[in-house]
Amino acid sequence: MNKVKEENLNRGKESEIKAISNLNYWFDAKFEKNTDEYGVLDFYDYDKKIVVEHKDRSFINWGTYPSIMIGNNKYEESRRLLLLGWRSFFCWTVRDGFYLYEVKERLEQNITNGICSRGDRGKLERSSVLYIPNDLCFNIDDFTSYKKYIERNGNASYLR
Repeated sequence: MNKVKEENLNRGKESEIKAISNLNYWFDAKFEKNTDEYGVLDFYDYDKKIVVEHKDRSFINWGTYPSIMIGNNKYEESRRLLLLGWRSFFCWTVRDGFYLYEVKERLEQNITNGICSRGDRGKLERSSVLYIPNDLCFNIDDFTSYKKYIERNGNASYLR
């Protein structure tokens, strides 16, 4: 395996341990790590029907860029689950916080599509991505809990 890819995977695994702990506390949930090697999303709470995709971006501060990137395949799988009654969130661990975005059935107009390329892992990798403006996301510390988030945003905010 390419050294950069191996470092990325190891950093991601370490970050996921902290992330699942944060998520379990904040959501008052019992998330399970997706162990399917080809699984698209990271954490599932089957009782509450909540799914979360986590990305480690601990090498940047929030707001370094005007938007945050996520693979389009993550949105497509989240949308599929939304239609089955789940709620879905993307979360990012950054140097200065832990940020969430609740996935909606229809993308907000200011979310843009793009192609991301990287070549630092031994070959050219290209993928379809979404750029989610930072102001559509929130710091987990903005709400003391998922319950408080629901109280402010409604139980069906994913339909907006």
